[in-house]
Amino acid sequence: MKRHIFISLLFTLLTCNLCSFAYAEFIDNGNGTVTDTSTGLMWQKATAPGTYTWEHALDYCEELSLGERTDWRLPNIKELRSLVDYSNYDPAISDKFPDTK
Repeated sequence: MKRHIFISLLFTLLTCNLCSFAYAEFIDNGNGTVTDTSTGLMWQKATAPGTYTWEHALDYCEELSLGERTDWRLPNIKELRSLVDYSNYDPAISDKFPDTK
């Protein structure tokens, strides 16, 4: 009985999380940024040039000036997960980010 309740609860949580991400709406701000209306987060539209170590990625964000903002930071895993568009494939991300690899 306990196992059945746990599995049902887990399924419900996963389903709710998938649904919330499926309905994310991204607005292109026209200044190199995109805003996620469901989370309020603003993202860099273009893929950052090159590849980075963790330390270099932190430096890249700290030095970034984009969309009249200079307070950029690396997102955490939950914030990154909010970008996933389960209706797309390769990459599974909104078409508002056309250069994503």
